[in-house]
Amino acid sequence: CWCELLPTLTRSSADLPILHFLGAANSQLIVIGGNNSETMVTSFCVDSQKWGRIRAMEKTTLIGQGTVLHNEVYMSGMKDNSVIKLNLHSLSLCPLPSLPVRTCYESLFHLYF
Repeated sequence: CWCELLPTLTRSSADLPILHFLGAANSQLIVIGGNNSETMVTSFCVDSQKWGRIRAMEKTTLIGQGTVLHNEVYMSGMKDNSVIKLNLHSLSLCPLPSLPVRTCYESLFHLYF
């Protein structure tokens, strides 16, 4: 059964016409998006039904697939074979070594057993 999570993030809260990433960590949804001038990061706590603080970071070009692991988001970069690590506490970006295989648009995931 699907249901809408309220309150929604409104345009008055943040100008996020572009959604780069939507992921989950513990009981929070992580939202990364942006506009023409900045990239913004926020979260939504599923338990309390409240949005976290909206934080701006340097303008980045990211592709919307990735995964959250230990308070870091791993996402595809715009260049072939590139993966970027975003620390959710400091909002610092760190490029990882290129993937060993040629890619155009890949999905990143992690498995828990």
